[in-house]
Amino acid sequence: MLNDPLYYNMELTSFLRKNDDKSEKDFIIQEREKNIKYLELVMDRTDTDIRKEIEEECKKKDLTREHVEYLITSEIYKKERAIGRIRKELLSLKIAEGRLPKSQTQETEEVEINSTTATDKIILFEELGLIDFLKKKTKLGISNNKLSEVLSLLTGEKPQTLRPLLNRLSDKDVSDKNHPYHSEKTVSKIKKFLINHGF
Repeated sequence: MLNDPLYYNMELTSFLRKNDDKSEKDFIIQEREKNIKYLELVMDRTDTDIRKEIEEECKKKDLTREHVEYLITSEIYKKERAIGRIRKELLSLKIAEGRLPKSQTQETEEVEINSTTATDKIILFEELGLIDFLKKKTKLGISNNKLSEVLSLLTGEKPQTLRPLLNRLSDKDVSDKNHPYHSEKTVSKIKKFLINHGF
C-alpha cells in the first residue's frame, strides 16, 4: 500500500501528527522495520511447513488427494504473493528515502561481512539455498562430513567447525544453543543483510 503515493502521504501525515518531534526519515525507518519483521515471519513458514499444516488439518476432513494438493498450492501461492507485496513496499520505502534531503538521510544498517562467524556463514548459505543446492548436485548424496570440507573451501572455516553446525541444521529444535538458528539476533542480522541486497 505504501507504493500508492496517496496512501503513503496519508500514513506519513498521520505519523507526523502523532510524533511532532519525528521526521519523514523516522517514518521510513519505522515502516521498513515493520515490513522486514513481517517478511521474516512469512519466510519462516516454509513450503514443507505449509504442506504439513494442511495435511494435518485435512486428516479431519474427507478430502481427496487432489483437493489437498489444491489447498497446499493455493497456500504456497498466497505466501509468494505476500512476499512479493512486502518487497514492493520495501522498494517504495527505499525510493522515498532517496528523495529525502541529504540532511535527513542516514546509512542503512549493514552486516559487517568481514567479521562474520562460521555460524553467520552457515545461516547465509542456508537462507540462499546453497546448502540444499550442493546436496542435490551430488549423484549419490553427500554426508555432512564431506559437505563441511567443501564449505570449508568456500568459507575459509575449518571443516571441524562447520560439521557440528551442519549436523544441527537438520534439527528443528533451535532451542539448542549449538543450533545455527539459536540466536534470533544473528538470524535477523543475516536476513536483513539479504533483504538489503535484494534477496
